[in-house]
Amino acid sequence: MIFADTSFLLSLEGNDSNSPVATAHAKTLGEPVRVTPLNRLEFENAIRLLLFRRMLPEAEAAATLAAFAGDEETGRIVEIACDWAGVIREAMRLSRTRAAQEGHRVLDILHVAAALKSGATDFLSFDGRQRTLAAAEGLTVGP
Repeated sequence: MIFADTSFLLSLEGNDSNSPVATAHAKTLGEPVRVTPLNRLEFENAIRLLLFRRMLPEAEAAATLAAFAGDEETGRIVEIACDWAGVIREAMRLSRTRAAQEGHRVLDILHVAAALKSGATDFLSFDGRQRTLAAAEGLTVGP
């Protein structure tokens, strides 16, 4: 199962320096990218925050949100249900064992915990610390 964090989703659906890599990598996947409601919240909020900061034109924001919706409609992105109590327990374990030594933020820990609890084998991210955490926990990291 392939799980994506928000940095990958923003690059896949938007237009940033990582977009060409995200788009090319997504074309090689033989299955949908899985996300959680937390990914959706962080993705949509990131777009709205960029609008607030006037770092993204409204038309581009709308196009990015529409691209995400379109990928859901075609099955390229699939939102999965999570056992959030289990995800939080897993996140607590990751925090206890890795945060003080490696400097992980809580959202990064939650995304990796959700991937682990959902049975993911692959984790897509452009966030360096999150990639390190996912790899340390046995996930294959890309792109």
